[in-house]
Amino acid sequence: MPRQSTLKGIRVTNILECLTPALALLKELNDTFEPQFIKSIANTIESLMSMAQNAKWNKNECTQLMENIHPVLYAIISLYLKSETVGSLAPAMLDNIGKFTETLHKIYAFLKAQQDGNKFKHLFRNSEMQNLLQGCYAGLAQAAEVFKIATAPAMISEIGVIKETTQRMHEDLLELIQALSDGSTTSGRSSIFHGRESEVENIMKMLTQESPRIAILGGGGMDNMPLAVDLMAHLSDYEGLSNLLAQWDTERTALLSVGYDRKSNLDTSIQLSLSSPRITSNSKELLSLLSILPNGLSDAELVQSELPIPNILSCKSVLLATSLAYQDSDQRLRSLMPVREHVRQFLSPSTALVQCLCKLFYVLLQLYNKYNGNQLGSVVNQITQNLANFQEVLQRGLYDNALDLKDTIYSISILSSFYRVTGRGGLTLMEHIQSIVSGLDDHHLKIQFMTQVLLSYDYYPTFDREKIITQGISILEHVNNPLLESKFCNALGLYFINSKSDRPQAMQFYQRGLKLAKMCPDSNQECEVLVNMAQIQWMTGEYFAAQIHASEAQRLSQCSANLYDEASALWIEAACLRCLGNFKQSADQLHRSRVMLGVCGLDDGLLDQEIAISQGEIHLQKSEYAEARNIYNQIVETSSPEQDPFPYGISIVNIAHIATMCGDTRELTEEKFEIAKVKFKESLTSLAGQDNETELFCLGRLADIRDWPASEYHPRWPVMYCGRAYKSKDKLELHKALLFLGDMFLATKDGETATNLYIVSLEGFTHMDVHCSRAQCMVKDVAQIDARLSTVDKAHQKSLLELTALSAPDQLLNRETSEIQEVETAMLFQMRNQCEVGEKKRNPLFFFRLKV
Repeated sequence: MPRQSTLKGIRVTNILECLTPALALLKELNDTFEPQFIKSIANTIESLMSMAQNAKWNKNECTQLMENIHPVLYAIISLYLKSETVGSLAPAMLDNIGKFTETLHKIYAFLKAQQDGNKFKHLFRNSEMQNLLQGCYAGLAQAAEVFKIATAPAMISEIGVIKETTQRMHEDLLELIQALSDGSTTSGRSSIFHGRESEVENIMKMLTQESPRIAILGGGGMDNMPLAVDLMAHLSDYEGLSNLLAQWDTERTALLSVGYDRKSNLDTSIQLSLSSPRITSNSKELLSLLSILPNGLSDAELVQSELPIPNILSCKSVLLATSLAYQDSDQRLRSLMPVREHVRQFLSPSTALVQCLCKLFYVLLQLYNKYNGNQLGSVVNQITQNLANFQEVLQRGLYDNALDLKDTIYSISILSSFYRVTGRGGLTLMEHIQSIVSGLDDHHLKIQFMTQVLLSYDYYPTFDREKIITQGISILEHVNNPLLESKFCNALGLYFINSKSDRPQAMQFYQRGLKLAKMCPDSNQECEVLVNMAQIQWMTGEYFAAQIHASEAQRLSQCSANLYDEASALWIEAACLRCLGNFKQSADQLHRSRVMLGVCGLDDGLLDQEIAISQGEIHLQKSEYAEARNIYNQIVETSSPEQDPFPYGISIVNIAHIATMCGDTRELTEEKFEIAKVKFKESLTSLAGQDNETELFCLGRLADIRDWPASEYHPRWPVMYCGRAYKSKDKLELHKALLFLGDMFLATKDGETATNLYIVSLEGFTHMDVHCSRAQCMVKDVAQIDARLSTVDKAHQKSLLELTALSAPDQLLNRETSEIQEVETAMLFQMRNQCEVGEKKRNPLFFFRLKV
C-alpha cells in the first residue's frame, strides 16, 4: 500500500510538471490574441491542478484522466502558432476546441465530486459519476483523434522533452508577437479614405462650443477629388501613363467628357480599371464578391471561407493598388458604394463564391448557437462585424435554388436570436421567411422558427402568436424530440409571463420544459429554464424559492462553462438578496455577472442592461445618488425608447426621481397629482399578484406622505404597503412602510407611536446601510424627543412654582432627618413600581427622567 501511494504521488507530480508549462503558454496566448475558449481552458486547467492531489474516491481514474490532458493542450497551442491567420482558427476547428473545453468541464465536475468524503453521498451518486466518467473518456478519445495526437503521449512522456517543446513553442510565440508588432507599424489604409482623425475630432469639439466660428473645407484625404479621377490616378501609378493611354485609345472613350450625368464618367473609369491587364479574372471574382458585402471581409475570413480563388491575398493587393478596394479602420477589405453598384450590375458573383461564404456564415452561427454563453467574444465580434453581410447573403439564399434553403432558414433563426440577445431588436428577414417556412415539410425547422418568434414577441407585431402557439403544440404531438419541445415550452413560458401576465400558465410551461430538459439531458437548456422560473418567483416575492432555483442554475452553468446563464442566475439571486436587504452581497454578485458577460462578448446586450438597472437600484436605495445617476445616464445613452422601452423608461424615471431628491425644483399641480394617483392605482390593479416589485413601487409612491398634498393623501396606503411588504419578505420595503406609518401617526398628533416606529425603522436602515432613510428617521426621532423634553421641562417649572407657594406643616418640619429619608425612599419605591408596571414599555424616556 505505501508503494502504491508513492507511485500515485509520482504520477500526480509528473502530471503537474507537464501541465505547468502548458498553462503558462495558454495564458500568454490568451493575453496576446484572446482566442476563443483559451481563457476558459486555462482557468479549468488551473482548477484541476489545485484538485489533483485531493481526490478521496476513484483516485486511479482521476489520475488517468489528468494524464491525457496535456497532449491535447500542446496540440491546440501548436495549431494557433502555425495558423495562416494569426491568432485565429477556422470555425470548424474552433468547434473541436469547444468540444474539448466541454470535456475539461466534465473532468472538473468529476474530480470535484471526488473531493467529498461523505460515503452516503458518494454511494447515491455512483451511477451518475460512472456516466460522467465514461463521457470524460469519450471526449478525450475524440480530442486525440481530431487533433491527431496518437503518438503525442510517447513524444512528451519525459519531462525533459516537455520542457524543450515548451521552450520552442514559447520562442515561436514571441516571434509571432514580434512579427505582428512590426507589421502593425505599416499602414495598409489608403490615404483617400483615412487620415486626420485627430483634426476632425478637434473640429467637432470646437463646434460644440457656444459660438463656433469655423469653416470646414474637408477632412484629411477627403479633398473633393472625384472618384473617377482618383481611380485613373492610381491606375496610372500602377501601370504607367503610356499603358493607360493605350487602353484609352483601345476603349475609344472620352474619359472626362460630359455625359448625361456624373455617373457616366465614374462608370467609364471603373470599367477602364477593370479592363487593365493587371486585373486578373481571380481579382475580378474577388471584387464581384465584395460588391454584395457592405461590411467587406477580413484576412481571416478570406482564408477561412475557402473561396475557389487562387492566390486570394495577391488578388487583394491588386484591388488595393488600383483603389477598387480599400482597408477600413478594422483592416477589413471593402469597396465603396459606387464601385459595388457598378460591379454588381455588370459582374455579379458566381454561385460557387456565395456558397462558400454561406458555409462560413452558417458554421459561425452554429458555433455561436452551440456554445452560446461561453468565451466567444471574438466569435460575437466577428458576427457583429458581418451583420450587413449576413443579411445580404441570407437574402440571396432564400431565392437561389443552388443554395440550401433549410440551412438558410436555420441561419436566419439563429441570427434573430443573436439580434435579440445583443439588444438589436428584430430581424427583418424573419418576416420574409414566414410564408416559406409554412410551406416546408420540416417539423424541426418550423418549431425552431416559432420558438424564435415567441422569444422575440415584441419585435414582430405582425405575427399571429395565438395561431403560432396552436400550430406549435399540434406539431409537437408528432415530434419525439425532448430538447426541441423543452425550448418551445420555455418560449411559451416567457410569452405568457411577459405578454399575458399569466404567471400560473407560464410556470406550468416552465415545469414541463424543465422535465423535458432533464430527459435530454441538456444542462444548458435546464439552466435556462431554471433561471426563468427563478425570475418569476423573484417578481412575485417568492425570494427563497427563487434563490434555490438560481443556485441550481449556477451549479449547472458552472459544469458546462456557460457564462451567460451563470450571469443570468447570479443576477436573479442578487435581485433577491437586494430585496432581502443584503445590498453588499447583491452588489458583489452583480459585478461578477457583468464581468462574465464581458468575457463571453455580450456586455452590451439586454441582460447587461438589466444588471446595470439592478446596480442602479442598489445605489438609489442606499441614497448614493451620484453613482445611480451615472449608471442610468449610461443606459439612456446606449438604449432607445423604441427598441428598449423598459430599460430606457425606468432609467428616465429614476433620473427624475434622483433630481427631485437632490433638490431640483419641480412644478406639480393638483391636476398632475390626480393623474399620478390614477396611474398608480391602475398599475396596482393590473399587476396584483403578478409583479411584486412593481406593485411595491406603486404602493410606496402612494404611501409616502411627502409626495402628496393633504387633500390627496389617504392613510390606507401606508397600511396596505406595510402588509404587502411583510407578506413579500422584502426587508427594505417593510422598513420604508414602517417609516411612512410613522409619518401618518405623526400627522395625526400621535407622536409617541410615531417615535417608536421611527426607532424600529432606524435599526433596519442602519443594518442595510440606507443613508437617506436613516437620516429621515434620525431627524424625526430627535424632533419628537426635543418636543417631549420641552413638555417635561414646562411641567417641571410649573411644579416648582406651585411648591414655592406652599408652606410645609410644622409637624413635618420637626421630624428627624432619618424619618424624612425613610418617607422619601418609600415614595420613590412606590413611584418606581408604578412606572415599571405602566409606563416603562410605553414611555422609556419618562422612566429614565424619573430615575434621574
